[in-house]
Amino acid sequence: MGERLDSFVREFNVLIETYHPEKIYFEGIQYQNNAETYKKLAMIQAMVIYWSRQKQIENLELTPSHWRSIIKNKHGIKFGRTRAEQKAKSKQFVEDNFKSFASEDEADAICLGYAGILEDEKLKSAF
Repeated sequence: MGERLDSFVREFNVLIETYHPEKIYFEGIQYQNNAETYKKLAMIQAMVIYWSRQKQIENLELTPSHWRSIIKNKHGIKFGRTRAEQKAKSKQFVEDNFKSFASEDEADAICLGYAGILEDEKLKSAF
């Protein structure tokens, strides 16, 4: 796991040095009956939080249900109940709204980032 975390941080550094983000949005983890997977995801999540704080980059965690509800409220998209339906809707949303073709995981990441931006705009307008 140590080697995987080292690799993750190296790749993360390349992305940050390339794109210079002001904020990092990431998906919260959920326990799904596999303690080992949950533990590994928790380690990666902790690395993202720690690393972004070290680099003084804000971060925002969004649960899958939260980012989907943000998009649903803005665009009226119903993502469905099953994982397959949700993944398909994410892909279709990205293709329709960003004219980009992405894998299921990439589409989820794009949707999460988009929802994070919408959430930030909502928070800023409240002040």
